[in-house]
Amino acid sequence: MRKGLFFLLLLSFHLTTIGQEISGSWIMTYIKAKQPVFTMIQQDGELTLEDETPQDSTIIYSPGLMLMKPFSKDSAISYSWEDIEKWSFERLDGQVWFYGVRDSLYGAFDAEGRLVLSSTVDDRPTDYVFEKQKFAKSASKLQVENTTWNVSAEDSFLNDQILSFKKDSVLTSELNGKAEFGEYYIHPIEGKFAIEFVVNTPKAHIGIMYITKVSRKKMEGVFYALVEDGIRPKRTKITLRR
Repeated sequence: MRKGLFFLLLLSFHLTTIGQEISGSWIMTYIKAKQPVFTMIQQDGELTLEDETPQDSTIIYSPGLMLMKPFSKDSAISYSWEDIEKWSFERLDGQVWFYGVRDSLYGAFDAEGRLVLSSTVDDRPTDYVFEKQKFAKSASKLQVENTTWNVSAEDSFLNDQILSFKKDSVLTSELNGKAEFGEYYIHPIEGKFAIEFVVNTPKAHIGIMYITKVSRKKMEGVFYALVEDGIRPKRTKITLRR
């Protein structure tokens, strides 16, 4: 599956599989990949990789950005920061399969009700994890250029931060009077938008903020921040006011 650093995936169609119905909107919360761990050996005075299949692996999480929606009972179209792609889908042997020009995705629901898909072109075991999320129609109605917002985000690094949207869709931020707190980029996706962030507090936080509802002076959304290697990101609600 073609992967950028960040991409968002929403699934919005009706399909029944494994006793569960996929309907409404689904967001990709994160990607989970198994990274092989190779052994280094000394050979002729130099360190080289041992010539054998690695026995161990480590879990790597990363975020992403894409939006997928159906236009018929067995076809869908996806919007990403890269391009637009058409997919066909079907149920096959207890799984859901999506067929695209460059890739095919397949998977099913896990015990938590999330949709977990894999790619036929990945060179290592990789899960693309989706959770159902409601998006209000107002999520595409607000112009945010040259506006400043105060953030409430539960017990997280973004709480009490001030975000300022600029014309070039890059945000600056301020925390406790300190400017340039992090890097933020707006990604328009099929009439909606998501915010990519890279923040050091001093720990590194990366992820995607999904804006789900807006009014003239208030925005609501969720984000999944990757904080430490090997730790599954958690869902956090966020509110922005001006």
